[in-house]
Amino acid sequence: MGNRIIKNILKTTTTLFILLLLSIKFSNSALATDPLTPWTINTSLPFELANFPSTTFLNKLFVFGGSTTFVRSETISSSILSDGSLASWNTSSSAPLPQKLFWHSLIQNGNDVYILGGAIYPDNIVNSVNNVYRGSFDSNGILLNGKRWLLYQKG
Repeated sequence: MGNRIIKNILKTTTTLFILLLLSIKFSNSALATDPLTPWTINTSLPFELANFPSTTFLNKLFVFGGSTTFVRSETISSSILSDGSLASWNTSSSAPLPQKLFWHSLIQNGNDVYILGGAIYPDNIVNSVNNVYRGSFDSNGILLNGKRWLLYQKG
């Protein structure tokens, strides 16, 4: 039994040594290069925010709901400038979500945006929801443009 333990230790040590050598060999190569670098600081969100989905449409970045110390329903947006930086955030949302949501998902299909599930926080209790909402961008990239989110009913 003692020989088996020693063999396993040698096998593990040898594997780790080979991985160490490979990491040293490739540490300065393209395999270790982040294809997105260099990361740069961009225009910060207008407030602290977590647990939200986002999407882009016609060179605008949209953020839907989310949470920090409380749950939000706003949809905020920023124009994506030609150099990739962001303009200041538009927080005067004309397309707030129908309810304050966080941990929800988003799917975009052409001009249509679908908000799926998520959670609400009534009376300090987290409740998951199964709602599916649909909204649409118009040809100018304006979300809803005076219309409301469409709730898909069960059935």
